[in-house]
Amino acid sequence: MSKIKVYLLSHDPYLIQHLEGIENAQFVTTAIKSIQELTDQAKAQLVIVDVDRIHWDSDEWRRFFQEHLVLVASLKPNDPEGQRALVMGAKAYVHAYSSPAQWHRVLKHVLDGQVWLGASLLSRLLNQIGQQVPEGATDWQSALTPREVDVAQRAALGHTNQQIAQDLDISERTVRAHLGSAFSKLGVSDRLSLALKVHGLLE
Repeated sequence: MSKIKVYLLSHDPYLIQHLEGIENAQFVTTAIKSIQELTDQAKAQLVIVDVDRIHWDSDEWRRFFQEHLVLVASLKPNDPEGQRALVMGAKAYVHAYSSPAQWHRVLKHVLDGQVWLGASLLSRLLNQIGQQVPEGATDWQSALTPREVDVAQRAALGHTNQQIAQDLDISERTVRAHLGSAFSKLGVSDRLSLALKVHGLLE
């Protein structure tokens, strides 16, 4: 089976060398010099972009984010930058020097149609969703047990598994089990989708 090509846009030779370590039985990384190199190729390519290369106010870059599966690599990840990347259309926001194994997990996550965020940024976004939208419909609750509803509501507000476990006086393992069951019953695959479902923003 042929490998999935991952394009890497960066001027940093050390970062390029590091990310070439992603290469294994599933992925192969190819460095490119500019986004123009992908213009004539098929859309929806996996592209890891060094955050220092991004021109946030450029229409060309906005189109690029919409046309490809862009994963933003940052040497100093922070929530405001991560939020900006998501608004631009990034599918992942990752520390540039995460291990090749971690990058492999992120790439598989994105290929599965999901968005990858750090725990801090995810918690912040979920908290903002909970504060800014009216209380959503409760139809979703009918599919869950009372305890799964308790866990899902807290997760949708950005609470960590540890916080949920403490609030409900249960183990983190039990929290994970309830979340997994809620994901399956509600047809969602991550905490962000769960939050949108809980708040009535996702059918």
